[in-house]
Amino acid sequence: MGATVLATGLVGACTTDVADPTMFTTGAGSSSTTSASAEGPTTASSTTEGASSSSSEGTTEAVESSSSSGADSSSSSSFSGGGAQCGNGEIEGDEDCDCGDDGECTEEELGGIACESTTDPLVPGILTGGPLGCNMASCRYDTSQCVYCGDGELNGNEVCELDQPIETSCAELGEGTAGKLLCMDTCQVDTTACTECGYQFDFEGDQCPGDWSTLRTTGAAAVETWACGTPGPFADGPGPAKTGVWGTNLNGNYSSNESGYVRSGNLDLSNCGDQTVTMTVRHWFQFEGSISNNDGGVVQLTTGDPEQLVDGWITIDPLEGGVTYLPNTNAAFPPVDGNPAFSGNDSENEGMWVESIFDITEYAGPDLHIRFVLGSDGGNERAGWYIDNVEILGSGGK
Repeated sequence: MGATVLATGLVGACTTDVADPTMFTTGAGSSSTTSASAEGPTTASSTTEGASSSSSEGTTEAVESSSSSGADSSSSSSFSGGGAQCGNGEIEGDEDCDCGDDGECTEEELGGIACESTTDPLVPGILTGGPLGCNMASCRYDTSQCVYCGDGELNGNEVCELDQPIETSCAELGEGTAGKLLCMDTCQVDTTACTECGYQFDFEGDQCPGDWSTLRTTGAAAVETWACGTPGPFADGPGPAKTGVWGTNLNGNYSSNESGYVRSGNLDLSNCGDQTVTMTVRHWFQFEGSISNNDGGVVQLTTGDPEQLVDGWITIDPLEGGVTYLPNTNAAFPPVDGNPAFSGNDSENEGMWVESIFDITEYAGPDLHIRFVLGSDGGNERAGWYIDNVEILGSGGK
């Protein structure tokens, strides 16, 4: 009698319906059961900008250990949720996908889903492209070949990569003339700081020299060494690490008794309205320095016609917070001679690329020109002055 009861119990246990432990949730609103120990990729019904995966560790290994790992793909077909047959080439029941027994997936067999519209909690970033696969054994999405934001490579639908320089600008994106671009954790560019009030010059490509030109100040000797390009590797200069600069001499020291300048084309800031307008200059300099700071450079501007001006240029002073002028320069010609200027006596900044900031709000209008003027005396020339980047920017974004 006891043996009969035991047999009955065993039969009952064998006929119990056990849920598939590898079943994934495949989309918002899906009724399939997900095992707590087997998370897999899900279809993203919507992606919130700036959202990031909760996983903070793992790179390629994390991707390769996603939904396809550990799955037995040797069988040509198996039964998935709701009695659907995985491997028959039709998406049925709780299947994400079904590419048949040959493993070659068409768009239809993937349900019209791509990597970038799928999320996988095991991937340490938002999926941005690559070939989406289908696990032949489980008919779940396989994201092991997908690429993701934060993998250090610009791929998929990415416009930028995290912690890497953004290789475009507001102007190139048609979002304004200037402004700072940010890379979001979707690897898309945030353009909210772009504005029509401003200019950016990095002197690369067609901006070198672009609309900028070199001349001598009135009465100065026939010497002008300013040039646009890549600095040479001469001993005292900044070296060729920075491409695209304006320099007083790309391959040597500036000249004695020099008073030459590099001048911008016309800058139209009529779109700035009542915004505060600042100009930030990234530069490197090495001038002769002594008690009197014999050589140096100043920044000037005008709102008049630069071709008709004799004394109409205004020297503007840098703001505190960046590198500022030193007093008592003693060059051969004005406007540097006898006035404060950037000078080589500022030993704290020698050999470094630095920034100087200028408030040009009161000059913002339809006609503005900027120039950088070098002044030297009769001897002891140094490496000179190099302008890497000029940004003129209003206080308001889009």
